[in-house]
Amino acid sequence: MGDPGRVEGLEPYSVLGASRSDSPRALRRRYQELVRQLHPDRAAQGLGEGEREEQLRRFLEVERAWRTLGDAETRREHDLRARDRALQQEGPIQDSFSIDDMDWDDDQLEASRPCRCGGLFTVSAAEVRGPRGGEGGGEGGGSPPPPPPLLLLGCDTCSLRAELSGASG
Repeated sequence: MGDPGRVEGLEPYSVLGASRSDSPRALRRRYQELVRQLHPDRAAQGLGEGEREEQLRRFLEVERAWRTLGDAETRREHDLRARDRALQQEGPIQDSFSIDDMDWDDDQLEASRPCRCGGLFTVSAAEVRGPRGGEGGGEGGGSPPPPPPLLLLGCDTCSLRAELSGASG
């Protein structure tokens, strides 16, 4: 059936009219708004047959997108697959920086750095640990674990890439 994180070729964030940087609360709010607008029991009144079918199709797309993005684990898996797809495509490398140059978020266990487009380059603690397992910080220590020698990061909104090198300290 293909990538479960894709909604019949559509990006779940696009289906919900959201972005990767939206909080779970913002995603839920957007999902609820769309369900209220598109639910077949509410929206079917006064519509022709073709319009009802289109409305139902859109409602089902929203439901599939929510199944992917509404759960933290499936959202993380989707985002990692999307990042892998983006990095496999050719795109310019905008920057090269160290994990020390990124802002660490203890709540999300990820580091981020702004892209020139306004998006973010982000990397999770799990990604920077890579095959080395649990070594390094990141578990309540207030600092990220050291990354592998080189890791390519994709911006969450554009096609630019950045090289993340090991920590300088």
